[in-house]
Amino acid sequence: MRALALILLATSAGAEGLDGLRLTMWIELRGEGGAILASADPRAAVVGDGPEFGFDAADDDGGYRAVPAVVDVAGDRLTIGYGPDRAIEGGDRLGTFNGYVLTFAGAGCTTFEGGALVAEETSIPMPPERVRIEADRIEIDVDGIPRGPGDRITVALSLGDCLLG
Repeated sequence: MRALALILLATSAGAEGLDGLRLTMWIELRGEGGAILASADPRAAVVGDGPEFGFDAADDDGGYRAVPAVVDVAGDRLTIGYGPDRAIEGGDRLGTFNGYVLTFAGAGCTTFEGGALVAEETSIPMPPERVRIEADRIEIDVDGIPRGPGDRITVALSLGDCLLG
């Protein structure tokens, strides 16, 4: 019984591991050599219940139009879902990176030990190498990938030890 209680405690700690952290997100377009060609103003939220961000078609940050999307961090998953406002046809790449950059602060330790795209929970043709995860940073390159109403991208995150309780 005690072993079961410890397993349940570890599971619930992992599910809440990112809660309370400060999440900052922006959209960035990079050219050769990683030069930033355009960048939206960063937005910040505290990770908790429900979606952390909801971009709509009227958003226009720093001259770089945001794609209507809802960003939700829950447990060990990051999900970006696309609403009904408009579709992106995809096509030629605009740069070497065109997508979402998310950073997490406040853990006091390494936030992520790794992670990966969850193919069975991702509804767009997204190559796994388009998701990069570092200690406290996630980059998702959607350049040239078609996506539209109801589509989503899901990333499983391997949380740092201090976030697991």
